[in-house]
Amino acid sequence: KQQANCAPCAAGSASNQVGRNHTCDLCAPGTSQQFTGKTSCTNCTAGFAVNVHGATACVACAPGTYTQADGHLTCDACTKQQFQSQPGQSLCSPCPRGQSNDLTGRSACFPCAAGTFSNQTGLLHCFNCPKGTAQPLTGATSCSACLGV
Repeated sequence: KQQANCAPCAAGSASNQVGRNHTCDLCAPGTSQQFTGKTSCTNCTAGFAVNVHGATACVACAPGTYTQADGHLTCDACTKQQFQSQPGQSLCSPCPRGQSNDLTGRSACFPCAAGTFSNQTGLLHCFNCPKGTAQPLTGATSCSACLGV
């Protein structure tokens, strides 16, 4: 059978071989190729991942997850004391003052409850107000001295 034209590799595959007997290779997990006729697949960039062969696109990491480097198959969960509220990110942020987090994979930290505070970033738990102080509000960064008690 004669072939009048070369068939380009489909999206999700690539080949850098020349000649009529070449085959296209599916993109490996951690890589993708959205265009036809390409010679290579591209690593997923930080904040994106894909865990299948033949991907045409990498998937943004969901809020609460991240990838720090290129070519990841899966996204990593943010650790305790951290969060990530946006998709497609390459790092997680420490919980801000007035909040804490004792769970992994969170898209937000928890505000400190009334009677507690956090005056530091990246806390696992909020601190109880010391004796002789109080805090009626949530999300506080300090407690106030009790007067006239």
